Amino acid sequence: MAGALGVGVAAEKIGRTSRPALSGATIFKLQGRQWHLLSQDRRRGELPVQGDRVATYGILHSATGEQVGEFYGSGHVLQNPLGALAVGAASLEVHSFNLADGTIAGVGSTRQGESVFAIVGGTGRYAGVSGSYIARQQPLEVGGDGTAEFTLTMKVEVAEHGG
Repeated sequence: MAGALGVGVAAEKIGRTSRPALSGATIFKLQGRQWHLLSQDRRRGELPVQGDRVATYGILHSATGEQVGEFYGSGHVLQNPLGALAVGAASLEVHSFNLADGTIAGVGSTRQGESVFAIVGGTGRYAGVSGSYIARQQPLEVGGDGTAEFTLTMKVEVAEHGG
């Protein structure tokens, strides 16, 4: 129970955008600034190609503009190898939201525009967290404006330890 309350307090501090859903989920937004995507074999403005490894990073801000952490991601570019279907994957990515009171880890595949990722765990105040988030990333190096937006829907599963 303390973990669930902790996530609620943290979400309030970082910019929750709506009340928790009846299921106990907490929804909040993070804004990204100074958003970069780097690839070892590509110059700025040159789009990554199938097989490239990429790294993404930026600074995270609350809905009120307060700096609340940093974002780091790594990925492999796929470029929709099975065709440009509605569920096609442009890349596979692993994300880390490094916040003052813990870290949220996410994983998923990207698509053009918005992508949905799974929250696979966390540390500190976010230990036991699960859920998903919608990501919209616009890195400078590939023609974006250097911003990102994340809408996280999180829930903490509280486990009892001991007798």
